[in-house]
Amino acid sequence: MLATAQRAALGSFESQGPRLARLLEALSQATSDDTVLTSINVQANGLHWHATIDGIAITDDAASGQAAVNGLIKALSDSPYGGAPSQPPSFRVVSGTGGNNNAGPDQRVVIPEGMSGVEFVLQFELAK
Repeated sequence: MLATAQRAALGSFESQGPRLARLLEALSQATSDDTVLTSINVQANGLHWHATIDGIAITDDAASGQAAVNGLIKALSDSPYGGAPSQPPSFRVVSGTGGNNNAGPDQRVVIPEGMSGVEFVLQFELAK
């Protein structure tokens, strides 16, 4: 019985890397050309991985940016490696000023003048 439990634990441990790699692959396929991922943070949380994904969709208008983010969420929700967000997504609409004079100190992406962006934070609980 102990040997069976040890093999199961080792098998689970060995599959965690490939499972996270599959999540990254699903994320790559779900991210549109107008979306930039600025941060991916994955932390162990008991039987799950807690993943936080930050990014921004830069488009001609905020509605198109929101549509790009919604497409990302739907693709990850439909993926066997992602799933639905564990918490409601966080969104912030920003607009480009060319010089990006309204950017805060933590803003990483310069939005071109005349363009809009939808910054987002997505959180997922993934089975190990």
